[in-house]
Amino acid sequence: MKKPLRIIIAGALVVAGLSSALAQSTAAQPTADPRAQHPILTADVFRLVRTEQEPITKLTYGIFAFRHHHATQIKMWGWDPPDGRRFSPANPQYEFRTETDWHELRMAYCGTGMEAYVIRPGVDYQLRIPLYVYYPIQGPYLGQFDSTGKELRISLPSRQGVFRSDPFYSPVVGDSIWKTER
Repeated sequence: MKKPLRIIIAGALVVAGLSSALAQSTAAQPTADPRAQHPILTADVFRLVRTEQEPITKLTYGIFAFRHHHATQIKMWGWDPPDGRRFSPANPQYEFRTETDWHELRMAYCGTGMEAYVIRPGVDYQLRIPLYVYYPIQGPYLGQFDSTGKELRISLPSRQGVFRSDPFYSPVVGDSIWKTER
């Protein structure tokens, strides 16, 4: 009777050890919100310079001048690698300013096929970022958000931290893929 008990106890210890190792390895993994664990990074330049409109969809994109000076290469999320010095980053987050503070519009994105691409220091990039997707998924601004006349800024996650754009006033009025007829 003692031998089966020893086997059960040894098995329990093995399972407990594996569970502990799994918990530690899971704890080291990045969270779903990259901003929760990374600092705000400073860019030399991250500002809106103009807008472009897709000819067929008529959706508006902001073209942002971007350059960073960090000693290492930054890996920024995207679905396609930079095309020369032009890059369309994935997962932009939008914030707007009220009289007292900045407020985040929590956006959700599908990450299927997304990869981290190198954005080299000292290189001038043009980042193409949608300016029509103001459809928060949670919080007090859940649903359609009217950005007309609001001061906005963009936050872009990278593996090393988050870059924030210079504030700008929304150039988009009533331009949204989420419009519905009522």
